[in-house]
Amino acid sequence: MSTDRFDFDHDDDLRALLRGGDPARVVPPADPAALASLLEDIMSADLDIRPETDEAPAARRRTPLTWLVAAAAAVVIAGAGGFAVSQLAGGDDSPTPSAGSTTSDSPAGTDTSADTSDDTIDGHAPLAGQTTSFEVADASARCAPPDPAILAQYPQAFEGQVTAISGDTVTLTATDVYAGDVGQTVQVSSSPVNVAALVKKTDFQVGGTYLVAVFDGQVSLCYGGPADQAAPLFEKAFVR
Repeated sequence: MSTDRFDFDHDDDLRALLRGGDPARVVPPADPAALASLLEDIMSADLDIRPETDEAPAARRRTPLTWLVAAAAAVVIAGAGGFAVSQLAGGDDSPTPSAGSTTSDSPAGTDTSADTSDDTIDGHAPLAGQTTSFEVADASARCAPPDPAILAQYPQAFEGQVTAISGDTVTLTATDVYAGDVGQTVQVSSSPVNVAALVKKTDFQVGGTYLVAVFDGQVSLCYGGPADQAAPLFEKAFVR
């Protein structure tokens, strides 16, 4: 006859104990662009040890140690970003909503997100007559010191004038685009907490002109603000 004595999946006391000891559950998510930059630096690091000779160095190749260190670093980065083990946290299988930008002829258009890497150098005008919708990054995310190299990895960045702040939506008219495709009208919507954090962080005011950076369809709380203050950082990140 079977017993539940060692049935860990249904041991509520054990699950509660493990959840309480999980350090990741209280860690806010890190900035996604900063994590991507750190992982790229780790992957490109040369860990091979070579003797000092006068001969021309051989072509670089990644050894098994390189991949092992990179894989371990990726696990550490994921933990720093606040990922919890779902099975120990209660087995919640609810999918995390994907936050992609939507560009359309009206606010209720279809998703036209695409690779816009060719636009990140020269910049261009906003898409006339079109509306782009964004969400707001998690208000609990921590910000690293401003770095043009990290900002340059944001696929969308633009300058815009705030035309309305109504409820959970901020509306801007884009006047210049540093990277990616952005409609002439931009609507930023999210939860009341995140929108309030965005307005406070960037000092959004109707009639003001601001620089905005977007990663994975979410407006960054770490990069952006009044145009006259944020312009030097944006000009370094997006050389035009």
